[in-house]
Amino acid sequence: AVAGDMLDHPEAVRCGQLDVEPFEIQVGPPQPFPPGRRPKVVALSLTPEEPLAELASRLDTAVRPLGFEPEARRFQPHITLGRIRNRRFPKLEGTPSPSAAPWRVREIVLFRSDLERDGAHHAALVRCELGSVPPPRASESRSLTLISDSM
Repeated sequence: AVAGDMLDHPEAVRCGQLDVEPFEIQVGPPQPFPPGRRPKVVALSLTPEEPLAELASRLDTAVRPLGFEPEARRFQPHITLGRIRNRRFPKLEGTPSPSAAPWRVREIVLFRSDLERDGAHHAALVRCELGSVPPPRASESRSLTLISDSM
């Protein structure tokens, strides 16, 4: 189908379509995600949400011609640490929080994620440098990863 075109032809997503400058984010403490009665993963929140929501919106716009419909749920930026099995949520009290130092997001990587019996298998599809910034030094390199579950 058309939606498979992005997975088969990732070059269809052109980085220039995103038109986003580098920005800074901070990582929050471990928490259940999504929040509420039935979390599915343990995740780290990301703030501020605005630049990440704008990036997600632009990515939605870029892939819509390939047959992908925008997500109906509100975008909630997070980093997944692990999936919850058997609905037993781990106790997070006393879990160390990540460094409070901000991360400079200079590129994004769009991954395909295939959920298999032995866990998720990821394959990088598209790597986009944000804005017109010089490449980071090796010690500064960080990527924001957007995961796309396969169809």
